[in-house]
Amino acid sequence: MRDDLRPGNKFPDIELPNHDKEVVKLSSLMRGFPTVVVFSRGYYCPKDRRQLASYVEHLQPELSVNYCKLVVVSVDSPMLSKEIRDGLATTFPFLSDEEKKVINELDIVDSSVSFTARWRFPTPSCLVVIARSTRFTTAGGSSVARQSKRCGWTIAP
Repeated sequence: MRDDLRPGNKFPDIELPNHDKEVVKLSSLMRGFPTVVVFSRGYYCPKDRRQLASYVEHLQPELSVNYCKLVVVSVDSPMLSKEIRDGLATTFPFLSDEEKKVINELDIVDSSVSFTARWRFPTPSCLVVIARSTRFTTAGGSSVARQSKRCGWTIAP
């Protein structure tokens, strides 16, 4: 992960196609609300599939009543992201980094896997962004809920 992605520093206003193939900026999705940005390896990964289902079951209801947002950035195509989103009945948006532009720019490429550029995947990561500043980061596949308890972070308005 890039050195400047530390708590208190500005988080880049990434711009990617969403699940409806519309190019959007992260700031337009945040609209001033605290936002959990999850970088997902994609639906091929059984852990990420389970984690997404857990977000829908446990986090989605809490985020909506606490004026917080969740955005998933995945290497899946917009079409697959839409299918996943519809299948899980999520209300949070998916952004597609199919070309792996953002994960490379943010240096969150999983270096433990030595594949070609086409097969690069992000290190599963969660970042809490408040007013475009990174407030909390975790990498290595831990869930937001487990990390939030361990680090004392809670979802609050």
